[in-house]
This record gives sequence, C-alpha cells and structure tokens, in this order.
Amino acid sequence: ARLRVSQSNRYSYDSNHLVVAVNSLRGAKSINPTTAIGASYDHYLFRQDGNSPVKANREGVDISKRFNEYWEANSYLYLTHYDVKGFTPFTTNTWLTFRPDDIWRFDLSYDRETFEDINAIKNGIIVNSSGLSFDYKPDRFWLFSAKYKKGSYSDGNSQNTLFGKAEYRLLRNPYVKLYYNYYHSDWGKQLNSGYFNPKSIDSNALGLYASKDLTKKLFVEGQGAWGYEKQKPKSNHPTFF
Repeated sequence: ARLRVSQSNRYSYDSNHLVVAVNSLRGAKSINPTTAIGASYDHYLFRQDGNSPVKANREGVDISKRFNEYWEANSYLYLTHYDVKGFTPFTTNTWLTFRPDDIWRFDLSYDRETFEDINAIKNGIIVNSSGLSFDYKPDRFWLFSAKYKKGSYSDGNSQNTLFGKAEYRLLRNPYVKLYYNYYHSDWGKQLNSGYFNPKSIDSNALGLYASKDLTKKLFVEGQGAWGYEKQKPKSNHPTFF
C-alpha cells in the first residue's frame, strides 16, 4: 500500500493566557489488510504570562492490528524532549477493542500522558491511567456510550473520571444529531503542581451537532451546547459553547 503523509497545525489560547502552538507531520502505511504502522513528529511551543516559554519535540510510532472480526489492538508510543532539564518522558495511548456484533463495542485502555501546562511540565508531572468503555448502538438513530478511567499521578495524586453520552440522529443528509453528555471527575488531593484539580466536577450538557458535505473533499460542520457545571470547592455556573 502507498505511504500516506499528512501535515497539520494547531493553535490554542485559554482563559489562563496559555498559548499552545503545535506543528505536526505524520506518515502511515498499511502492511497488509489487517496491519498498519505509522510515525509522527510534533514540535510544541508553550507561552504564558509570568512563565518562560517551553519548547518540545515529540517523536512517535504507532501500530494497528486486527486479529479477527472481533478483536483489534492499537498502540501509539511517544518520546518527548522538553527543553526543561531532565524531563524526557515516554508516553503512550494503547487500547484493545472487542466487537461481539454490530451493536456493542468494548475498549480496555492504558494511557501514560503529560499535561499541556508549563508549570506541570516544569514539575515533571506524568499520569498513568487505565480505562474501560463501551458503545451501544441498537439502531441507526441511537448511540449510548460510557467510560470509566482511573488515573495515578507522579506527584502522588489520583483521579476518577466517568463520562456518559447519549445521541439521537435527527437527519442523515445533512447529518444532524442531538446529544447529551455527562461528566464527573474527582481528585484525591488538591495540589499545586500545575494541573487543574479541584475536589470534584460534575457537568451536564445538551447539544446539537450538524455537518454537510460540500464536495468529496470539503465539508462544513458546527455545534452548540448548553449545560451546567458543579465544582467543589463551590463554583456552580452554566456552560455553553
């Protein structure tokens, strides 16, 4: 199969005045009908008021393997070189998928990750997480999914995360769906290591998503959602985007 190469850029700016700029290059190739491999390179730049900038270079390899009609495994492996002395972490996103039929899907995952935060990078924070999720699609209109994730932090903290989603397709062309999301997360300790960690967060959101193919290679999409977030220590407020 032919080698596929893609290039992308990402820029973000958040309420904490953190700027993250990423330039990415990725190549992928199918070895046979059941196996694909890939490689990637990412250059990161982090800027924030009151902090010195941080740069990073990340190299990665990945493999996808379908064993049979039921089982599939995927693994992405990365090595990141931060220009912070002594911090060159190995990270990964790895999961095993089981599809017993066209209705159910189950995933067992392991993630080892860092944070896109200058203080967390300087503190060398790494989180190891294991997760279990499922998707249930009883027909062409409905989709239900849920995921539980348990995280252990290198500074001794811990995190439990639960995410649930329900979707209902209203139209096929253009594609329009109504969705509801629930999110819960709680942390064992409230530390000042650079990452966001209140005692707990609970949020509910109701949204609408729409997309339309303009040509074979061009499409347009948009979504909006409204919800409510409860945070401990107390910080309850509506959310929308």
